[in-house]
Amino acid sequence: MPPLFTISELADYLKVSTATVYRLMRDGVLVGVRIGSSLRFTQKNIEDLLANCAVDADV
Repeated sequence: MPPLFTISELADYLKVSTATVYRLMRDGVLVGVRIGSSLRFTQKNIEDLLANCAVDADV
C-alpha cells in the first residue's frame, strides 16, 4: 500500500499552508480519500495535482 499523507503532511511537502490544501480541495483541483473522519492523499493524488497546476515556462 502506498503511503498516505495527512493535510498537514501534504502542506509541508508542498511548502504551502493547510488553508491552501483545503482551498485546492474545495476548488476540485486536489482529490483525496476520506478514511473515517480523516482526509488522506496518495502519491497519485499529489502527482495529479502537480500535473494540473503545471505552467508553461514561456508564460
